[in-house]
Amino acid sequence: MDNIIFSGVSTNNLKNIDVMIPQNTFSTITGVSGSGKSSLVFDTIFAEGHRRYIDTLSTYMRQFIEKVEPPDVKEVKNILPTIALKQHNPNHNSRSTVGTVTEISSFLRELFSNVSELKCTCGMDVKIYNIEEITSFIKEEKCGKKIYITASLEIEDDYSIAGVLKAYLQYGFIRVVGIDNSLILIEDLLEKGDFSSCKHGNSIKILVDRIKFTTEDDRIREALQLSRKFFSKC
Repeated sequence: MDNIIFSGVSTNNLKNIDVMIPQNTFSTITGVSGSGKSSLVFDTIFAEGHRRYIDTLSTYMRQFIEKVEPPDVKEVKNILPTIALKQHNPNHNSRSTVGTVTEISSFLRELFSNVSELKCTCGMDVKIYNIEEITSFIKEEKCGKKIYITASLEIEDDYSIAGVLKAYLQYGFIRVVGIDNSLILIEDLLEKGDFSSCKHGNSIKILVDRIKFTTEDDRIREALQLSRKFFSKC
């Protein structure tokens, strides 16, 4: 059952050849022009797999499907239902693929979105947590420790950083987190005009609050609510 086996294939210009193709793999059939590639792939493998599949349908259904003649072959073992894609290009977009033209990629996206499990690099499940869940997690993991509540903002260039920082300074946020995790006053950054010390790749981190969290302290909830009000990434 690990291989599809054809014995005595004599379709068109093929002369009594035997072929064995591994199951559950990608296989490529190549050769010079006239060597019988199409006769083997389309007129033999596809034709036999398609014909056997049609034979499993009811008589009522078979009357609506074009009859497929059996290929000239002595014996076929372990073949499954087959699909053949015609060699044509209905869409001249160079980015088109078999997946996009046949819309198989749409089904794959739907499949993965429903059955996949998104994991963080730390190993935890990635999901949307509400404020109570985040607060409970910090109580368990960070109790008694000083924590920073920050929010990431996407940036494009130094000009956009200056405008963003000025806007959030007016909202009452006065510090950002530097690349060395130090806290830097936004006013100092704007005065110097050099923002390299706070660029985390293509984003900057606004400090929302500094908290030494204890099990009795609910200040973190206010910081999280503030983050969700002003920022998309906390």
